[in-house]
Amino acid sequence: MNKPFQTNSEEPLWAVPDKISERLQSRQRNSEYTAFIFCGVYCAVVILFLMVFGFAALMREEVFYSYVLFGFAITTALIYGSIWMSGYYFLSDHLIAVLMGSLCLYLFYTGGTEATGPVFYMVFPMVAVLLKGFAVGIIYIALLAFVSVFIYSASLWGFDREMYDMVLNLVLCSLV
Repeated sequence: MNKPFQTNSEEPLWAVPDKISERLQSRQRNSEYTAFIFCGVYCAVVILFLMVFGFAALMREEVFYSYVLFGFAITTALIYGSIWMSGYYFLSDHLIAVLMGSLCLYLFYTGGTEATGPVFYMVFPMVAVLLKGFAVGIIYIALLAFVSVFIYSASLWGFDREMYDMVLNLVLCSLV
């Protein structure tokens, strides 16, 4: 006779069977590795451009600026290599977005070459959304904007506000 309060199994209803769980975990690892490879291609392009701009800065005799660009290229290569060796592939897209954001902040702070530092901000939203998806990418973009506005408004570490006054006035006038 069927007992009304007895279940067929002792497993909770939300438990995923072992074979399906193994397939889901394998699929997740494969997607993380695919994202890691995609970030590797992106890193290779970024390192190439950083090296080209670093050598161009050396030709213009901007030694400190070239050291910073070379430093970002080496840091990107080291972090990507450490992720590759450790096997924590899910970290690659976070770290690349953080490195790109910190480079944007550095170029905003220093002005880049002839006050073109904020030009790199046009690249960051595409990179953040492409690497992390729309929701997390928007959070990265908002965080970068918040830090930039904080640096600008507080004039931290001797930040030269006059460098961007004309650009910000044009932006504010176009919004009104």
